[in-house]
Amino acid sequence: MAFLHILYFYKHTAFLCALLFFEATLNYCQGQVQSSRGMDFWLGYGAHAAMFNSNGTVNNSTGGTQELRLYLQSSVSANVTISMPATGWSQTVTVNNVNDQVVIPKTGPSDARLTGEGVFNGGIHISSDQPIAAYAHINDASGSSATLLAPFEILEQEYYAIGYTQAAKENNSFSYCFVVATEDSTTVEVIPSADTKGHPAHVPFTQFLRKGQVLNLVGKTTGSSGGIISGTDLTGTYIHTVSAGKDTFCKKLAVFSGSSNTLISCNGQGTGDNLFQQALPSRAWGVSFVTVPTVGMGINYYRVFTGGTQTAVTVNGIPLTGIVNGMYYEFKTDKAAEIKATAPVVVAQYISSAGACGNTGLGNKGDPDMVFLCPMDLRIGVVTYFTPALKNITENYINVVVNTTVVDSFNRN
Repeated sequence: MAFLHILYFYKHTAFLCALLFFEATLNYCQGQVQSSRGMDFWLGYGAHAAMFNSNGTVNNSTGGTQELRLYLQSSVSANVTISMPATGWSQTVTVNNVNDQVVIPKTGPSDARLTGEGVFNGGIHISSDQPIAAYAHINDASGSSATLLAPFEILEQEYYAIGYTQAAKENNSFSYCFVVATEDSTTVEVIPSADTKGHPAHVPFTQFLRKGQVLNLVGKTTGSSGGIISGTDLTGTYIHTVSAGKDTFCKKLAVFSGSSNTLISCNGQGTGDNLFQQALPSRAWGVSFVTVPTVGMGINYYRVFTGGTQTAVTVNGIPLTGIVNGMYYEFKTDKAAEIKATAPVVVAQYISSAGACGNTGLGNKGDPDMVFLCPMDLRIGVVTYFTPALKNITENYINVVVNTTVVDSFNRN
């Protein structure tokens, strides 16, 4: 078994594992095999603080300084169409190696941005005639986050949102989660874990969606003190399809969570950044994980999400205690760690704000980010990594974790 963990750091921006193009298989109880490559993907344009004017209104003139850019990778020539079925927008590109030229509209009738709570028509569909790996990157000059996209084949009908504590210095900062309907006549039930702008915590509600529509939830602002604006954390929000007639229970969903801007700080100091990750289907949860400290900013936070089960979790053999809201354990460390669980869990790793939590090795470089770690039973055979040459992305780092038996044979070319 070999596990490969790739990490990138950039000046003013940071994200983990987000640009990892790989051949990987997910083995799960039914004995089937699935891959992170596919020919069909769905996503949405998560919120970024740069989408808004200083008075809190949505910037509809330019759409904001941020961009949602797609990275598409194929080892053979692939014809890929990116579209928004609910608006009619589409673009077709050829992918041979890596294509990073697709930028999603942020103004006009095909504006895909999710700027508030409610139903939007901005669901984005990626369709290819060859298997590809797909990633989405929301960035501006000082805020950046990216996520691996899961192909339609491994999507499921139920998910939990996982984010982080919401506390920011900037206005227009809030946690969010959203669900993209990948099929027509989809009815979802949502149980928010905390108050959103339009829905109280723990009160279920349902929403009907057409193919390509998005239901977006925005965390409620809870207060402001000492220059820090606080809001609810939507970690633990439960989203699943419900029956509304024949065959409607099995409609697949694509669920994402994050923040338009937040600090990840021990003392309220440092810089904020956006967070953006696609929720993992249950078949990608695992019971064994290896963590790696981030270069120059080694003190990382971790959340081990159990989904409300009575799952016991150890870190380097020491049991974790103090489960939060009955849903997850949180800890921080600057050491490599082995996480073991008695049932499948999700592990999120968080980079802290620049200069915060004793992380001074990179000076003012690096910003908050989160990534969901790959379980150890996710086998990786081939990896291609790509570093975008966008503004303020000036330094790149890679961390690799493999079994000691294969270190000497590791091919670095």
